[in-house]
Amino acid sequence: DFKREEVEITAGAPTEYESSEFVRRGFCARCGSTLTFRDTRYPQYVTLTIASLDDPNAVRPTRHLFTESRLEWFDPADGCPRYPRGPGEGSD
Repeated sequence: DFKREEVEITAGAPTEYESSEFVRRGFCARCGSTLTFRDTRYPQYVTLTIASLDDPNAVRPTRHLFTESRLEWFDPADGCPRYPRGPGEGSD
């Protein structure tokens, strides 16, 4: 997640679709690549897909959300806090 003012889209705006009551997903209008995730209940934040960044290695995770539904083989060993659902809902 990034604060909206920290994000600069340099080539057009994502085309957004309402995927549920509060969620908007953004895609490249030209190629269809997934770019963003927005929860309208938290308008100050936008989530970017790691592959959409110019330099993905420049960003380090600070937490892991929705870990109860993670793939069994994915177990990051970075020491970041983990939340089964979302922040404030306990750690696993």
